[in-house]
Amino acid sequence: MSLRSLRSVIAGQPPATAEKSKTIFEAALLMKEKNKGALLVLEGARLVGIFTERDALLRVIAGRRDPSATGLPDVMAPHPP
Repeated sequence: MSLRSLRSVIAGQPPATAEKSKTIFEAALLMKEKNKGALLVLEGARLVGIFTERDALLRVIAGRRDPSATGLPDVMAPHPP
């Protein structure tokens, strides 16, 4: 699986962000509201990861995790390229 750079994921659009304390359910609602396929995950003002639709599909749904009980740090890609 090839990794896309952070720049290619958010190119041409303002990024949506979420604090790393959010659950996957909260992140999904935010992604829907903002019409985004990815969220930059922040700890304060520091970028700590990225959460994508693919993470939701493969790591949460296919991983049989409860979106309301799973936090972003459990499934996000840390240290985005």
